[in-house]
Amino acid sequence: LNNHRPTGHRGHPWEEDLMQIVLANWEWFIEPDSMGVWRPPGGGVAQGMDLRSTPQFSTQGGPPGLGVFLFELSRSIPGAVDLGNDLHGPLPLATRREVERVLGGRRIIGNTPQDIVWEMYTNLADITGANGPKPIRATARSPLTLHMGGQVKFEKFDIDGHPHGPKVLAAAQRDYAGLRAEAYLFPANDYRSETHLRYLDALRLKHDIPYTRFIPNHLPDEGTRPRASTTGTETFPTNQAALSTNQDLSWTEVQGNIDVIGNVASGQTSGNMTARCEVALSDDDHDAQCDVDTGVNAAAGPMVRFAASANTGYYFTFGSGTRSDFRINKVSAGSHSILNNLANSDGPDALARYTVNSSDAHEGFWDGTSKITHTDGTITGNVRTGFYIRAQGVNRGKVDNFVASDIAGGPTTIPLTQAILIG
Repeated sequence: LNNHRPTGHRGHPWEEDLMQIVLANWEWFIEPDSMGVWRPPGGGVAQGMDLRSTPQFSTQGGPPGLGVFLFELSRSIPGAVDLGNDLHGPLPLATRREVERVLGGRRIIGNTPQDIVWEMYTNLADITGANGPKPIRATARSPLTLHMGGQVKFEKFDIDGHPHGPKVLAAAQRDYAGLRAEAYLFPANDYRSETHLRYLDALRLKHDIPYTRFIPNHLPDEGTRPRASTTGTETFPTNQAALSTNQDLSWTEVQGNIDVIGNVASGQTSGNMTARCEVALSDDDHDAQCDVDTGVNAAAGPMVRFAASANTGYYFTFGSGTRSDFRINKVSAGSHSILNNLANSDGPDALARYTVNSSDAHEGFWDGTSKITHTDGTITGNVRTGFYIRAQGVNRGKVDNFVASDIAGGPTTIPLTQAILIG
């Protein structure tokens, strides 16, 4: 078991100055452009470790659900359980009992704020996501990891030797089954009809166990296909009134209206806009990057783990004006949540890159410099990427030079011409 503070993350003010940690409800907030979002209570520079079930964070303005929130400055939050200001500080017995009561009677073995989140993401996690957070994952090469408050807790992991192994295996089986159902929607001459088989090979390589272990009992063994190093590159060569297939890659406008003007993807409606790249990568460990131009009071950035048929995934953004911050957000069924929010003093326009790996560790980069990290494993098994644009009034975010790829190279490469085949 290890804890350390990573270097090169100077965007994390709470590494030295953390003032308050609380267990509290998420807050549904209506932003100035009348768009709703789940945020840490009171907003501001904060990080929210999400303890909600999938139905809770997928519902706009419904029952809020719980999180552990980290703030730079102390604040009064009605109904919150005060966890002090030290991630590793032992909690009084009375506080621990109150935490267990608020968590519905779940027994917490550890006695620090970090322990609470670790246990909720591991031995108390729900593989379905129906009654709590899904389990964070790990592999033989990627340890079980928690990024929280600019610090990292990790444990060496083996799927057959670690107590968390059965949940990681069960979660992988569920993701494989979902990808298989999606793959069968495509004709045999479309490379996406074998996405689940490449994903199965990726699981084999990451865990060093037979691929058959990841096939649920009710599904047949269809073999595998070599995990490919899939890459998609987009320069938006065709100006058009709707972002679609007439570009380097095929796109779907999932939320809002996005046009290509001057060979740049530009948001055309106020509020949230998302676009999905229809290149299916081989793994849900991948990255996406794009050049971002936000002007004033707008934001934009890449998306990862984008669902094939829903407005669901994660996105990393930065902007200017009222959007002068770095954010890691997630959206599920169109319901947006701010997971991590840090002040941005570097500027609104740069190359934005977002990576998510086998430990469900998220990292956002501004012009190649790491700015923000987080852990969230509630959205997995999605092998598409895309981008997000936020507009406020007449201010429009813009995106150009988009690239998406699997994080690690595989034994084969899918040619771009095949990767964009619609079939």
